[in-house]
Amino acid sequence: MARWRSIGLVCTLAACGSSNSQNDAATKKDGASAPTVGTVDCGTFTPVATVTIVGMAYSPQPLTINEGQVVEFVTTSTHNVTPGHFSADSTIADPGLSVDFSTTACKMFTFAGPYGFHCSVHGFDGTIMVQ
Repeated sequence: MARWRSIGLVCTLAACGSSNSQNDAATKKDGASAPTVGTVDCGTFTPVATVTIVGMAYSPQPLTINEGQVVEFVTTSTHNVTPGHFSADSTIADPGLSVDFSTTACKMFTFAGPYGFHCSVHGFDGTIMVQ
């Protein structure tokens, strides 16, 4: 039980998991540093693609979408989605791009550019290019 509390605390401090804030979909066009990836309801928004995990890789990879489109992420009990590439490239990390283990979540991308993510356990990377 204490182990799970520790993991919860670490996740809270590291901003893992998904956010439900309405501000997640804020745009960086005005120079704000607000996240540009937000969690949306998969039943309300139709995803243009679904990212799954096949073996030790995200699929499809890389993925190119347009601003404002939604991607569905389906994780497993052993793989998750953590912002940025494994080599800690914070220039392509967005705190809104986080999906916990064994979760299905839809993410809307509201600003053009590359978005990196990785499995925090195994380190394999994925990239979404938003046009």
